[in-house]
Amino acid sequence: MSDINAASAEPAYITKLALTRLPFINVSDSTAFFDGRHLKQRRLLLMHLLRSTSTPIVLSAEEGRGKTSLLRAIQENASSDIRFYFWSSQQDESEQLQRIWSSLVAETLPSTDVDRLKELLKQRLVALRRLNIVPILLIDDHARLTEDERRYLADYLSWVDDVNSPLLQAVITTEPSDKVAYINAQPMDLPALDNGEIEAYLMHRLTSAGYQGETPFSRKTIQRMTKASNGNMAKLNQLAHQQLLGVQPINPNRAIESLPRLRLPNIQLKKWAPAVVLIFFVLVILNYQDEINAFFSSDQQSVLDEPEVVSGDDLATVVIGDESEKMADKSAERAAERQRLADLLAEIPQPDIQQKESVEPDSFSSEDTIDVEEIAVQSDSPSIGSSSPSVESEKKEETKLLDAVHSQAWILAQEQKKYTFQLMGSWESAEIDEFIEKHKLSGDIARFVSLRDNKPWYVLIYGIYPSKKAALQASSRWKGPMSNLPTWLRRFDSVQNQIKEKGVRP
Repeated sequence: MSDINAASAEPAYITKLALTRLPFINVSDSTAFFDGRHLKQRRLLLMHLLRSTSTPIVLSAEEGRGKTSLLRAIQENASSDIRFYFWSSQQDESEQLQRIWSSLVAETLPSTDVDRLKELLKQRLVALRRLNIVPILLIDDHARLTEDERRYLADYLSWVDDVNSPLLQAVITTEPSDKVAYINAQPMDLPALDNGEIEAYLMHRLTSAGYQGETPFSRKTIQRMTKASNGNMAKLNQLAHQQLLGVQPINPNRAIESLPRLRLPNIQLKKWAPAVVLIFFVLVILNYQDEINAFFSSDQQSVLDEPEVVSGDDLATVVIGDESEKMADKSAERAAERQRLADLLAEIPQPDIQQKESVEPDSFSSEDTIDVEEIAVQSDSPSIGSSSPSVESEKKEETKLLDAVHSQAWILAQEQKKYTFQLMGSWESAEIDEFIEKHKLSGDIARFVSLRDNKPWYVLIYGIYPSKKAALQASSRWKGPMSNLPTWLRRFDSVQNQIKEKGVRP
């Protein structure tokens, strides 16, 4: 998951942080596995599917998401009812069969002949299945398999017992560009880390390497690494390692060629800075001396200029008589207009104020009287239907949802060849109720209980579909949070067999 070379010289931060090893390298120790929200969900779902179904699982995600770490975590933490073989690539079929025999059967190898080994291995796998032990192949990075390896891998996964049940289960990791089309498999994705998990992941890797203390990364540094890594753990490991080394990480989106630096002589800049500034201003003044002189001379001329003295002979003669007569005429016209307005106002009759005041109250009937108190009461009272639903109505709605969920008897009554989706499984019945209420599930939804590790395991299924194609088409039209849920398409006969063999009354 990381490209950091553990064999390189030991960095200084190992001693500074009192670490026992490099924290951000690819280690096989299970303590370094970060069981975050998405990884834990996928890990539990993987273990559930491996026990409940025989369809191989293809785990697809981009490089650096933690696929290899997830495989090693489920291998190291598996219970006694599961046996794993971690596929060793670049091996011929004889060597591969011998390794599978050693891991799954754990007995002395009786033969090295390929055909003989196949027959013996099939017999041992049938015996393991009868003991309820699930043999599983773990294939990491499908793209590295050769054509021969893919051929006999498909052959091994096609082995079945007397009742036509597959003998081997498998988990295959791959990248989205690599398609595993030669076997019928169940797809599963592996999301990146959430932004809120970045700091917890970094501290987990440090503490697994022996660190004790607060995070050595500032909030700003964590935000920068979050943005640069985009939740990819391998990229995050590189960025964290570079940060602890004190190396400024290079942004791959902005590849800029380094420019040669100009080496200046060792000069005491503080001592000569004032002199340099003064010389700069003197040079500017000398360069623009003509413009500066012209500017100040124009300002002085504009201030000192006085109006020219004109002789008596040159003064223009002003004729007053004509203007005074015009002004007198205008005054007379305005006085005449004011007089006409006054005459018109005098001719308008004065209204009878008392009569008007006595008539105005009578113009309103008793029916038109507005009750102010009534308006106030109406405005303060809430309108029916405008308030939000009460808590009691929400509880009633949730109770109706849970009451509408079908029981095990309903499941046993369905046609065996029809299909349904298993939405989730949990050790707690309350988590099933919470899931139903959260997603407002209704219709063909049912729940049942079966034994798992001798403890009740609660399972929720949804839908009735006549064929696999119809079920997948229906699930592609799911909207909202339901469209992002990891589901498991099952036939009703497999669910009914699980209830009959391991069912528990709720």
